[in-house]
Amino acid sequence: MTGNGPLRNAESGEWMERATNNKKNYDNWFPSVNLQYKLWEDRIVVRASWFKSIGRPNFGIYNGSLRLPDLGLDPLTHYIELSSGNADLKPWTAHTWRGEINYYFVKGGLFQITAFTRDYTNRHVETITPVTDELRAYYGIGEEYKDYFISTKTNSPHRFTLRELSLYYRQSLTFLPSWARGFTVSAGVTWRTKSGTESDTATGSAYRPRSYKTSLAYSRGRLSARVSWVLQGRYISSVYENNDNVEPGTRQYRRERSWLSADASFRITRRLSIFAQGSNLLDKPDSESEVVSPSTPGGAQLSSTKSSGIRITFGLQGSF
Repeated sequence: MTGNGPLRNAESGEWMERATNNKKNYDNWFPSVNLQYKLWEDRIVVRASWFKSIGRPNFGIYNGSLRLPDLGLDPLTHYIELSSGNADLKPWTAHTWRGEINYYFVKGGLFQITAFTRDYTNRHVETITPVTDELRAYYGIGEEYKDYFISTKTNSPHRFTLRELSLYYRQSLTFLPSWARGFTVSAGVTWRTKSGTESDTATGSAYRPRSYKTSLAYSRGRLSARVSWVLQGRYISSVYENNDNVEPGTRQYRRERSWLSADASFRITRRLSIFAQGSNLLDKPDSESEVVSPSTPGGAQLSSTKSSGIRITFGLQGSF
């Protein structure tokens, strides 16, 4: 793989197009083992697997780029994103053990238990540091960004393990009277834990400790509809360590988030349908960030909120 990106001349301050050149190879071996066992007239299916996987950085990391945030955004939650053609950033690799038990009910139901543990090597971590005068001078960043932080990606030298347990249930309500049949209910819950030297500083929605979802669907004749509710738990989005402008131990969190959505479709003819979709029907914020430090009185404090309101779409869909 090859990549070309812009390069800034430190002496003249001029940006030169396609002047940064990098090349990277990803030759490797990714074995996997998969097992399946059925019992009790195939109503119980047990699966187990082991596999090695890889996660490559996006092309922007290799090409090199500098992205400045809007000056109207909070410097504590929006960073200058820097990737200066870092061809030395390695892809992460992971060894995963996964197990799954499925129980199929006689009348259109499923209960599923899934668990996995994944050990990472060279995990990508975000390093957030204050903008120094030297960095501003080298990259041509104006004085107006002196209170912001710079975010970069590096490889972690530490082993990191992610574990996940999920439960899922789905059932068609075939016991209802004939005039009311067509309904299906489903629900799921997921728990995640992390361990390793950097477990306390691992950030992002991938390490969300828990999430829940449930839905009620209807499909009969020309009409199909679904109502879904999702709840996602609070998680750490940023960690501030060794920064002169922020107290060590400061954490930024994304608050717990829930939303309700619904959609419906009615088939007018074999090729033509009308549909409606609604999301965030309870008008909850899309995201809320809060910051807490060791000396923050009264717990975490709300630092920013983002909301796009209720969204409803109507449409006509056809195939010809």
